[in-house]
This record gives sequence, structure tokens and C-alpha cells, in this order.
Amino acid sequence: MSTNTQSSDRVREAVDTLILTEVFLMQAAVESVTAIGDGVSSLGRKMVTSEGAVYPEDSIKGALQHIADEALEPYRSRFQHLKRLRNSAE
Repeated sequence: MSTNTQSSDRVREAVDTLILTEVFLMQAAVESVTAIGDGVSSLGRKMVTSEGAVYPEDSIKGALQHIADEALEPYRSRFQHLKRLRNSAE
């Protein structure tokens, strides 16, 4: 196999990996934004329906941490999937 063909195959593989990674990131971004929106809406509904209830700082902090965890999960799972794909290709 010529060096030119090997080089071409490497470039094609790198571009394929880049495209797949970008698709995964776009999916994760959409899911993350959805999780943030849903979490903030839920927190807002809880605060509005409790008619003057005072929320302890820990409760709000816990709710915000939950929202952050939910927003991060899509990236974590996509990254793990990409690692598995890359390891299986080697």
C-alpha cells in the first residue's frame, strides 16, 4: 500500500471521527438545554405554587445541583460511547 493511500485513509478516518463527534455533541447540547429548561421551569412552578413559602438555601442549592447534573449527563454518556467506539476500532 502506498504512503499516499495510507495518508488518505488516515485523513478519511479522522474526518469521519470528527463528524461523528460533532453529531454526538449536537445531540448532547440539545438534551442539555432541554434538561436545563425543564429544571428551571419545574423550580419556578414549585416556587410560584407554594404561595409565599420561603425556600431554605439548601433546597434551592439542591435543586440547582440536580439541574446541573441532568445537564451534564448527555455529554458524559456521549463521551463514554465515543471512547468505547474508539477503543473497539483499535
